Amino acid sequence: MTTSEPYWTTAFQPTGNRWAENCNGGSVLSVKKDAADGRLEWVVGSQTSDTQFLGLHSNGKVIRFSSTDESDTTFNLNEDEIVFTRPLVATGDPLMPIFSPPSGSIYSNAIPVTEGVLYVDSSNTLRFDTENTTSTIEGITDPLLDAHITYSSTNRMWAVYTYMTDQRYDHGILGDRAEGYHLTILKQVGDGTSLLQVVNDIVLQDDDFIVFEDLAPVWTDVDQDGIDDLLTTIATSRQGAAMRVYLLNADGTVKGQVQSHYIGKGNRWLHKIAHAPTGPNGEWEILDCRTPHIGGIVRYYQYDGTSKLVEVARLSSQSYTSHKIGSRNIDQALVADLNGDGIPELIIQNQRRTKIVGLQRTSSGIEEVWSVPLDSAIHSNFAVSCAEIGSAQLVFGTTDDQLYTVSFTTKNGTMGMNGTLDLDGPVAACRSCSMQWSGILSLFIVIYHLWLY
Repeated sequence: MTTSEPYWTTAFQPTGNRWAENCNGGSVLSVKKDAADGRLEWVVGSQTSDTQFLGLHSNGKVIRFSSTDESDTTFNLNEDEIVFTRPLVATGDPLMPIFSPPSGSIYSNAIPVTEGVLYVDSSNTLRFDTENTTSTIEGITDPLLDAHITYSSTNRMWAVYTYMTDQRYDHGILGDRAEGYHLTILKQVGDGTSLLQVVNDIVLQDDDFIVFEDLAPVWTDVDQDGIDDLLTTIATSRQGAAMRVYLLNADGTVKGQVQSHYIGKGNRWLHKIAHAPTGPNGEWEILDCRTPHIGGIVRYYQYDGTSKLVEVARLSSQSYTSHKIGSRNIDQALVADLNGDGIPELIIQNQRRTKIVGLQRTSSGIEEVWSVPLDSAIHSNFAVSCAEIGSAQLVFGTTDDQLYTVSFTTKNGTMGMNGTLDLDGPVAACRSCSMQWSGILSLFIVIYHLWLY
């Protein structure tokens, strides 16, 4: 039992790591805005066929569309498949949607496994369905109803948060007050036809009412030993959130763990975004947005090789956000080299939700290298399509029911557009042109952070 073919999620990768590693766009930025057919809730981009996307809308429509032409395809679905709160998963070329069976949780994704799908059902059970059978995965207790099941093709393992409870820490910023305190790892055991089995169940002991304040454990090789590890967000009632990495052996057992410092105050969350080579010299770093709801600070961490995640850079002169409080959408930020300069940038909204920006690490800190003004705040996740060198498309929906396509192409690109900006031109030299009073705002934010923390 393995994944049958590549698939893509609202987090971009099945691993949950929001790092578009094969992206290589261009220096000409183009913005195209269209009226969406109902508010765009979720969107996934193809990585095999350039400019192809699949969107799930609030009216229940699933539409495959291109960012370069009008060749849309609307899927005719059964009523029990039309649940816009389920994160979208897509596979194939052309892109095709993958949905949970009717009994599936309305807040969780279903992921493809050979000849079937793996999903959380509405009764808090992890199930595997084929065309003719439904099987319960043994050893799983109360997986999150809004779990994002993640998969490592390197380890050939799956991960999901389980033992959901609202009795430990009821911060409630991710859609409900229930969080998991087990991290369960599954693997296929046997000759390729057996069901998944639990190979490790990592338990947070009830110290200070600790939980995983998270929906999607991220598979990524933090210690660079060729085996994917698991990046998580933990939180306690007194200290708030921190990032913790479980360093894994090939069999799924834990050989060690490293973490960042806690924020230091309860009801304070951080959003882990990606693990990517964002350092000035290509160093691998973990990116997060600390307190994205109240003056978000972008931070970059590196693994010190022993027991710590060490903060190496932060941007607190401007505030950013990667999540709307109370939302189950945790995919409103990602890392990709959209402008094609060889240095990946973090794509994120400013705190006021009036623009998206590309933030890039430099030897002296963090720099805003491009920005796109918004008519209204982002509502969907971010999706990218990077199948062609010299061309990258970023797609998302906004609260006023618009569909944005932001294209990064070479100077001889032909992408249709409403507006064009050459990132090598004089306009791009003004990194924060959208607010004339940015200096005053920056000073206010610094004072606010000193008061709050």
